[in-house]
Amino acid sequence: MKTRATSRAATSVKPVAGTNGRTSKAHEAVATVGVAAVDEVQERSTQQRNVYMMWFDDSAKKPAAIKIEEAVAAYVKHFRARPNLVLVNEADRTELPGMLIRSASFVRRDNFWVGWEDAA
Repeated sequence: MKTRATSRAATSVKPVAGTNGRTSKAHEAVATVGVAAVDEVQERSTQQRNVYMMWFDDSAKKPAAIKIEEAVAAYVKHFRARPNLVLVNEADRTELPGMLIRSASFVRRDNFWVGWEDAA
């Protein structure tokens, strides 16, 4: 069995039936394209946009600060990392120490987008 590998991914080239254990050129070409596709996907993932966890809480009895703290706790539980940014609707905007709270026009009321933003 032949194996083609790059520094990022490996693809096995299996013998094609009827070739006495040898691989065909077409089969090797497909394997090479597969490795290139994996490299392309990995390259795109490093250029990926920010990812947010969305949290919804429409409880009228809780202030926005408590809702945001609960959203941050859920983010930490799920991702095992502390976020530094929460996107909120202008009506839910509040201040929390150590957390950047930013209003965004596309975030609906009682929705909280919790995530990480690298320093520019």
